[in-house]
Amino acid sequence: MTEDDISVSKSQRKREANQLFELGGRLVKLSPAQLDGLTLEPDVRELIEKVQGITRFVARKRELMFLAKQLRRADRSELLEEMEKLDQPHLSERAALHRLEAWREFLLANGRTAVSQLCSHHPEVDRPK
Repeated sequence: MTEDDISVSKSQRKREANQLFELGGRLVKLSPAQLDGLTLEPDVRELIEKVQGITRFVARKRELMFLAKQLRRADRSELLEEMEKLDQPHLSERAALHRLEAWREFLLANGRTAVSQLCSHHPEVDRPK
């Protein structure tokens, strides 16, 4: 045991292990094209592809745990940044959907005045439609 292992609590180590397990689960869900855009060690990439081919729950979980162990040994800082970039389009799409839902609620609640405001904010809107 190193000095760093002693200073980190057991709860913190468990949280980190769970985060790595979740990261492995997210990696396994990516397409081959998305995986190509990530900086992965060859053995980690092979392990991800192996897990993607496993359908049995227990075997898949066991391999995901092994993947998390391999990720713990690797440098994850660059990988985490790349994963955040992959998530960005989803976040912007979600924000756009929320704005659209807010406009819909506003239109339903306020009728014609809301349509006028919508047309002034978004001139590309076809008012008759």
